[in-house]
Amino acid sequence: MNAILKVLGELLETMVREANTRAFEEYDRKLELQQKTISDLKESVGMIQRQLRNAGVNLTPQPFIRTSPRDIRNFRKKLGITQEVFAQMLHIHRMTLIRWEKNLAVPHARHKRAIQRIKSMSKEQLDQTIQEAKKALFEE
Repeated sequence: MNAILKVLGELLETMVREANTRAFEEYDRKLELQQKTISDLKESVGMIQRQLRNAGVNLTPQPFIRTSPRDIRNFRKKLGITQEVFAQMLHIHRMTLIRWEKNLAVPHARHKRAIQRIKSMSKEQLDQTIQEAKKALFEE
């Protein structure tokens, strides 16, 4: 009986060892396949980035632009302009700006960039842009 148990124990150890070996081999195979996929994706991304740069696209990450309702309202008030003039400067409807300031809507990325461009203008550029917006409003 002990001999049978010993043989069964050895057989069980062999089976477990073989199962573990197969499992590790399968794991290694899948890992190698995933690493190849990642390598291929990195190569594709690099190629796309080169094509975009050659086409003149700026791939530099844009900085975070604060556009909370309070930030937008405070900036507009700091400029000393009405919602109508600021909306004209951003090429949006006045009601859109009102919704932003009341936190009923969120500016799209292009509008956030437009706000950032206005924030980065020199005093002279800013005065000129405000005058152009006022003029455009009176012409409508």
